[in-house]
Amino acid sequence: MTATARDALVAVAALLAPDASQVAARVVAAHDDADAYLREHADQLDERGIDEPIPELAWIALVDALADHGLLAEVDWKEAADEIVGELRALRSAPRAEELWDSLAQSELPTYEFLEAAGERLHGTGTALAVLDIESDCYPLVLLPAAHADELVASAATAGFEAAVLGQRYQVEFEDRFDGTTLDTSKWLPHYLPQWSTRERSAARYRVADGELRLRIDEDQQPWCPEFDGALKVSSLQTGVFSGPLGSRIGQHRFTDAAVVREEQSPLRLFTPQYGRFELRAKVSDDPATMAALWMIGFEDEPHRSAEICIMEVFGRDVHPDRGTIGMGLHPFGDPAIVDDFAKVEVPADLREFHVYGAEWTPEQVVFYFDGQPVRTVAQSPDYPMQFMLNIYEFPDQVTDPRPYPKEFVVDWFRAYSLR
Repeated sequence: MTATARDALVAVAALLAPDASQVAARVVAAHDDADAYLREHADQLDERGIDEPIPELAWIALVDALADHGLLAEVDWKEAADEIVGELRALRSAPRAEELWDSLAQSELPTYEFLEAAGERLHGTGTALAVLDIESDCYPLVLLPAAHADELVASAATAGFEAAVLGQRYQVEFEDRFDGTTLDTSKWLPHYLPQWSTRERSAARYRVADGELRLRIDEDQQPWCPEFDGALKVSSLQTGVFSGPLGSRIGQHRFTDAAVVREEQSPLRLFTPQYGRFELRAKVSDDPATMAALWMIGFEDEPHRSAEICIMEVFGRDVHPDRGTIGMGLHPFGDPAIVDDFAKVEVPADLREFHVYGAEWTPEQVVFYFDGQPVRTVAQSPDYPMQFMLNIYEFPDQVTDPRPYPKEFVVDWFRAYSLR
């Protein structure tokens, strides 16, 4: 095995056991001195029928070390779904998604079909399910962040082995984990529909730090468009902008018939996908004056390309310690092919904590997810590229007992996946 392959194996160990350096140490030991490793782990290797150095020894050492540290479940090719679920949810790397696990445990699919289905469902929690191939009739299964799945497959291949991600119909196309202290303006425009107002008034207030984005409404923040939208304050990021000339009625999301372009915008397409799966890990406020939202709008380079897919909108008044209500669905606006189909879905969760909100948009439908669980399906679909809008609103004239500033919408990460 070459030095490159050795390094790749160490990289795999670091991906799968970031907090257990002993795993990488065992891999290195098996690679560097196979005879010594065989003597030290003779009993464990004897169960696999290994009593002499083999080319796969370091890979086997990885599998055994991960299992010893509660990071790998080795399941039989004909094991039942409930037994597999019990082993996977006990792993240290398992997501806390009890309803999802309980649902998976009810499956009656054959083992491999079940694993593919489980991989697809787990993907909705931001988790990838992968199998490390050891050429046997069992499946050594690992769980890892979905964003690292491609890296796992590539590093394993460099080392000369195979890691396969199960149920992975999508690949990451766009991601922001909000690392560092500055907003990535190659991904986001920190303004809210500036064509109907001005760049100055529509500018977002936000902070990027500690791996989080905090969209903020401050006390001294002015209404974004007082002529047409009253006292509403907004801090928003969007992934595109389009407008017609000054004074025209051409532009994205014309929210009132009175609106005209007050500040012409150069067309900007930072990220405008057509179809895919989209996920946001975030926590919202229970401040009754606020609403937090992630939604998509047509770029509107043609007037009918104007529908909205609302992935999530949460009013603070709908947030409670034991439950919360999430708005989701489609609005047509100027698209004659779309019928308004929007609903509020109650979930048994405290939305002030981090949760994953998602949607899968295909040519046939849009399926909405909460913590990896499908909660609503709309059987229609816009057929043109759309951009993202991520924002917090304050409705200061709708509450009698205002709470202190700042008002915040906290985002851990946002990911977009395209079909493989």
